[in-house]
Amino acid sequence: MLMPSAELQREIPFIGPAASRRTVRQMLPPLIEYSYELVEQAVAERVRGDREEEEYRRLRQGAEAAEDPAERTAARRNVDRAWFTRLGLDQPIALALAEVALSRSRVPRVVLAPAWTEKDEGAALLLVPPQEASFEKPERSILMLLRPERFHPGANLLVFLETELRRVATMIPKESAVSEPVVDGPKKRSLNPAVVGRFLARWR
Repeated sequence: MLMPSAELQREIPFIGPAASRRTVRQMLPPLIEYSYELVEQAVAERVRGDREEEEYRRLRQGAEAAEDPAERTAARRNVDRAWFTRLGLDQPIALALAEVALSRSRVPRVVLAPAWTEKDEGAALLLVPPQEASFEKPERSILMLLRPERFHPGANLLVFLETELRRVATMIPKESAVSEPVVDGPKKRSLNPAVVGRFLARWR
């Protein structure tokens, strides 16, 4: 399940009636979504051994106390999402997108999901045929796979994100006319097709 970045829930600033929809899209950053699995794992990894870990564990245990399974799941996810924002774990990708200057007109959506190994980490450009595109599945998206360990303060997450986004930005076509969804990247570095395929199967 994907969750939108809290930053994207803010109201779009008023820029005047003469502004076109394209102008607005050029001013806005891409929509940022996180898989819940990455949120949960990143928070758990970040607080491990920290002075805030006890408080986090206590809140998680409280969420597990709900009798209804659906309520229990929702409460657990609310705790993790709140802590993800509280710990500032949503900031690096927003900063990296601003640094690389990727706008919503070029890439409507960036999705972050967990990677199982270091070799699985990285960014991929996902292209969907125009006739199959929708708001939930735009023609161009960036999939970023990260290990939870990347969210440690000393793991240089921001540098890693900027490097990967710059690499993928060079691959974004001016005209997107493709017949099949593809995962592309420089020959010297690409994501494991099996890993990306598993994510795409859930995303479709």
